[in-house]
Amino acid sequence: MFVVPRGLEHKPSAIQECRLMLIEPVGTLNTGDARSDIYSLGVVLFEMLTGHPPFRAKAIRDLCVKHLKAPIPDAHEACPEVSEGLARAIKKMLAKRPADRYQDHDALARDLWRTRRNSVRALLETIGGAHAADA
Repeated sequence: MFVVPRGLEHKPSAIQECRLMLIEPVGTLNTGDARSDIYSLGVVLFEMLTGHPPFRAKAIRDLCVKHLKAPIPDAHEACPEVSEGLARAIKKMLAKRPADRYQDHDALARDLWRTRRNSVRALLETIGGAHAADA
């Protein structure tokens, strides 16, 4: 279990300040290795791409519970401009069980590179198909 200091439970600025700090120290999310960093990176990436964090709450305790138990949101559903491949990678980064996340940064980098390459290939095929239809 985790302890929230008395007086910080419902303070909005405390939630903003602690949002990233509280992710890994709670519950079973903390592995003390690269998988913890990968989880945190997934949170930051989700927010950068969608405009909001993956989990939101008014109280710090509720935010912690969401990180531990709430279903992982889909970045593509939150923001359709996020490719489905990138959304899958983010979902894997945010996996509750460390064993279900990327096991190291190299595995994450390879998958992101593959996702990027597939996105570019799909875009080129779409453009190529449009040009073929024009001919």
